[in-house]
Amino acid sequence: MSNFVERLNSLLEEENLTIRQLSREIGVSSSQLSKYLTGYYEPSLKNALKIADYFSCSLDYLFGLEPFKQNSYSYGEPDKKVFVERFKELVERRKTNFNRISKHTYLNRNTIYNWETTANFPKVGILVKLAGELNVTVEFLIGRIN
Repeated sequence: MSNFVERLNSLLEEENLTIRQLSREIGVSSSQLSKYLTGYYEPSLKNALKIADYFSCSLDYLFGLEPFKQNSYSYGEPDKKVFVERFKELVERRKTNFNRISKHTYLNRNTIYNWETTANFPKVGILVKLAGELNVTVEFLIGRIN
């Protein structure tokens, strides 16, 4: 999470924005943003997307998986069905399995299986771990880019 805190602080500084200004722009309370900046709270995927979209950067940049901010991307909406399909395909293509993924990401095996049946995405920190483990971007994994 510290990469997120560093990147968000850097983006605020680059844009000469206060937490209160960002709060008004993206519709996330300034107290919630402050909690993210302490590093004690992880943003929801929804709020992380609001922040990334506001700064015209990818989630991967925001969470420290990409070294450079690339403004040229046009991101779509995350798609749960695409996420589940891509996750399964990547597990198969990488010649791994749910047990190995569970072991390397410290996720409960049942949690991985439950993604298919629930309407919710995994938490953003989990998505970052999965993207790293599967060697893809978070944006690709959640269906915002092809």
